[in-house]
Amino acid sequence: MAKDFYVQSCSMRSFVTGPGGWSAGPREAAPGAPSAGGRARTAPLVTGGDRLQTPGRPSPSSLLLRHRLSPLPCQGPSGRRDKGRVKEEEGRNEKKRKGRGRRRAREKGGEGWRKRKKERKKERKKERKKERKKERKKERKEGREREREKERKKERERKNERKKEKEKKERKIKKGRKKE
Repeated sequence: MAKDFYVQSCSMRSFVTGPGGWSAGPREAAPGAPSAGGRARTAPLVTGGDRLQTPGRPSPSSLLLRHRLSPLPCQGPSGRRDKGRVKEEEGRNEKKRKGRGRRRAREKGGEGWRKRKKERKKERKKERKKERKKERKKERKEGREREREKERKKERERKNERKKEKEKKERKIKKGRKKE
């Protein structure tokens, strides 16, 4: 129904004469154009076969929708785009977009999916932070272990040195006793 209305309003060549209407310019004469003092007649509609419409004096709102076609569809006689038509199209597009959003929301499990998405993002961030903290702790621990290991090694080496020195002295003492 809405589609029919769109096609009809955008593809109809209706010429409205009289006060408040647009008069047909000589450049844009079309089939079904009114005679000088007659009522407006339209060409057959795209969707309605060979029906002819004979509208009475139009209201301002219907003027925005039912007008003759200029070179481009949905334009007024001056060549500018018809504001009423543009607004209506924008509104329709907006509704379509909203519909897509709701459908997407249903797919994602209800209206509050964006909020849940943000919460999940925060949770992941916290998890990453915890993981980094664990990693740093582990690295510090490993670093301390390496340091301790180095210290132990040095301590063992010193102990061995002292032991060797002691043994050397004992051997000297034994040699001295033998000589005596």
